[in-house]
Amino acid sequence: MVDLVVDRSQMFDHLNRVHAWIQIDGTYDLGPGPRMDQEEVQERYAYSHCMTCGCCLEACPYEDDHYIGPQAIAQVRLFNMHPTGKITRDERLEGIMGDDGITNCDNAQNCVKACLMNIPLTDQSHLRREPRDGSSRLVRLAKKMTNP
Repeated sequence: MVDLVVDRSQMFDHLNRVHAWIQIDGTYDLGPGPRMDQEEVQERYAYSHCMTCGCCLEACPYEDDHYIGPQAIAQVRLFNMHPTGKITRDERLEGIMGDDGITNCDNAQNCVKACLMNIPLTDQSHLRREPRDGSSRLVRLAKKMTNP
């Protein structure tokens, strides 16, 4: 048996590019968080299981310097679903809509099979539900991804 050795530096670069965090002002007590629908909480929970192991990137036949990868795309979904994360939603979407972004996914599903945490990495139905802000490039690319 051979251990899987993954160079995760590229993954962390991608997470930085898609702003995979929720920015808050200060470290003071913010009180209770925003209320969330339980169905959405359960969907977010599935995405939150990612351990950044890199198995999905290693299994992807398109993984190279010209593809952001399934893990970063899933993290965009996770943070964009959060009510506070929606504030910087467009920045995250821009991070995956470039030449090496989500449009390079050929939906081989290898990442889904390799994911140890069973994260729905290739579920792109959320692009249909994302509110449109009039940014034609984002709308065009989202339509392309949801209507192949």
